Order: sequence, then C-alpha cells, then structure tokens
Amino acid sequence: MVKATMSNRHINDKIKLAGFLKLLEMVGKGDFTFLNNNDSRSLEEKLKEHVARMFEKVYRIANREVLQKKSILDNEKTQLLKILVTKYHMGIDTHVDILAIYIGRSLIRTRSQLEDAILYLMSLDSQEVNLELFEQNCGIQNQVN
Repeated sequence: MVKATMSNRHINDKIKLAGFLKLLEMVGKGDFTFLNNNDSRSLEEKLKEHVARMFEKVYRIANREVLQKKSILDNEKTQLLKILVTKYHMGIDTHVDILAIYIGRSLIRTRSQLEDAILYLMSLDSQEVNLELFEQNCGIQNQVN
C-alpha cells in the first residue's frame, strides 16, 4: 500500500507524508474498524464500499449547503468532493464534514485550497477545529462562519 501511494504522482507529497504519519498513528491505536477480519470481502471491496459511503455522505452535506444558498452543486464542487474522497480521505475522517460544508458553500473552490485544508486538518492533534485558524491557513475568505 505504501509503495503504491508513494508512486502515485497525483497526490501532493506533503499530503502523502502527513497521511503516512496519520496512518501510523491509526495503526498504533488499532483504528481500522472497517478491516474487520470476520468479513469475507477482499480489502479492495471494503475500500470501494468505504469510499462510496464517504462520497454519499460528503455529497449530501455539500448539497444541503448549496440548497441553503439557493445554488447548485456544480461540476467543480462535485469534482472537489470526488478528489476529497478518492485521494485524500484517509486520516481526516473526523473532519470530512467540515470540508464538505466549505466546498458546498464555495469557500473551498480549488484543489490547492482543498490540499491546504487537508494538510491543516491532518496536523491537528484533536478533533477540535478553530475555524478562524483553519480559514487563515487555507486562504479562505468567509464573511460568516
């Protein structure tokens, strides 16, 4: 898994490193509940299901935000959500809702902002997020939190 990720040129190197640190932390804590040994499905099947569930979750959250703004979940937002769940979701499961909200509100508009947001969230030692610091570190301009 490590070799495959390291050779993937589509993932930012800083995020790869932060992800591996989170992965080691998760292994140390035994936080791989979706890899239950009593399940007969292959690892690939489990990961596909995990990613599909996560996409459904972030899509619903982002869509709720755009509906509140009387907007639409356009292709750019959908692409950011796809990038989030297919490339960068590992290690930020507890913060994925925040990212979906910010994408839905058009506060995270680019892949670069998404990567900055992910790096910031991966650097946190707790689940608590100071939204003001988060926005400052990610170049997000928000009038109302």
